[in-house]
Amino acid sequence: MLESKHSQLAPRLPQELLDIIINNLDGNPVTLARCALVSSRLHPLSEKLLYRRFTLGPPVRYDHRSASKTRPNLQSTHNLLLLLSKKPYLADYIEDLTITNKGPLFTWLDRNATNWLCNRHADTIGKVVFALTNVRRLSLIGVVSQAPDDGYLDWLEFSGAFRLTMFYALAKLEKLVTVRLEHIDNVPLVLFDRLPSGMKELILHGVAWAPDGYDPPERLFEGQLLESLVNLTRKKVQKKHANSDTTRKPCQLETLCLHLHDTCYWPFASYLLSSPAAPQLGGLRRLHCGMREPEDHQQIWQLVSKCQESLERFEFFPAWPVSHEDTVIDHINFSALLNLRHVYFNFFIQADSWGADDWAPWVARTMNKLSYPMTSSTRLLSTPLSVSPSSSVSSSSSSLSLTSPNHLIQQRERNKLETIRIRLEFGFTECDDLYVNLSRWRSVDNVLAFRDDFPMLREVRVDVVCVDDGTNPFLDSLLVEIRAQFPKLTKRGILHVTEGRTSLLLIVD
Repeated sequence: MLESKHSQLAPRLPQELLDIIINNLDGNPVTLARCALVSSRLHPLSEKLLYRRFTLGPPVRYDHRSASKTRPNLQSTHNLLLLLSKKPYLADYIEDLTITNKGPLFTWLDRNATNWLCNRHADTIGKVVFALTNVRRLSLIGVVSQAPDDGYLDWLEFSGAFRLTMFYALAKLEKLVTVRLEHIDNVPLVLFDRLPSGMKELILHGVAWAPDGYDPPERLFEGQLLESLVNLTRKKVQKKHANSDTTRKPCQLETLCLHLHDTCYWPFASYLLSSPAAPQLGGLRRLHCGMREPEDHQQIWQLVSKCQESLERFEFFPAWPVSHEDTVIDHINFSALLNLRHVYFNFFIQADSWGADDWAPWVARTMNKLSYPMTSSTRLLSTPLSVSPSSSVSSSSSSLSLTSPNHLIQQRERNKLETIRIRLEFGFTECDDLYVNLSRWRSVDNVLAFRDDFPMLREVRVDVVCVDDGTNPFLDSLLVEIRAQFPKLTKRGILHVTEGRTSLLLIVD
């Protein structure tokens, strides 16, 4: 009796504190699984977080203890359906669903397992997708192994049932917010024709498109095949389709990531710009572009112009060496991007072919375009700026420059830039007559000489990275110049220079 009384009087942690502890364990499935077994007070939230992210993988995995044995994969569709039959409420917990050809350790040794999306094992995915009603993020990821072409998924090789399931998932999951496709070949563009109206984020990484004119046959038989997949009556399927089609609104993206290194992305850009069924870009806030072909500059400019009133973050990561004479920056009217807050560029430069002296004025010109308006009456010079707040520079027909810094401040009252990051990766080849005059790096500093022009600016980073591991005169000369100017920079309080082993950081305090 005494023990029972003491147990009743024992202090108990508030449930709010327990929830905070469990929330901090999100992403640690082993600990969450243990917490779910410890106490009834920990079980509900632990179980919810444990199943919030779920990955569907190959149905079997290789047993490293015996070359002739395989074991079931706990993340297979069969086991998930079995789990949902015992605990139906778990279907509402799964918010992030990933489908991949990657399995547990050594699964890749079984070719049939890694190709499970192309055979009968993929037929049950339709039942899983129909059972999940709260999916907000859907990912289809091919895992690239050491072999260059091994691991890419091919849409044309998928089973008909799985292709149909993907069409259904992208059209009928009403709570879907994010779609991620990674390392997939021959994807049909019509896959994006019927995205949910609430979808906000589309991420495409290493995706190649189907040939022109390809019309996937599964789209024509959607109702009938869906019925056979989930054993629903034709009346229920047709009713659901009718309700969704009559109330469908166009999808308005807020985030678009096109990181397509191995293929020209102009087919998708053309699709976005011309197809009435494509996702809308008028409210796009974040745009990431990474591609291989320099001919894509025009499409980038057109995409940016579609969202110039809403764009807040722009990232451009080309995969080819750039020329200071013509880059995508020269085709974008940054003065029209009134809400732009964060800018990230990553350029690879072949120093011997470009001319090592030209990079600093080019960076200054780039930051110039990002920071100031380029109108018919005012234009900044691409040469270093060195004007005082009380001075004015007269303009001429041949070289039009600033009238006064005060005029600039008035022009950029709505300047919302907070971050500028430019990463320059320099490749060097042996060249006896390569001469580098790095004193011109100060042109970058001079562009930001008047902090009143940038009321929101908090960080400016210019990383100069040498690709080769050895020392070279380029980096050595740059560091000498920085050391010479460091007292002046510190006194001004505009730029703080942090020296790293391979990079230079210029940070606005």
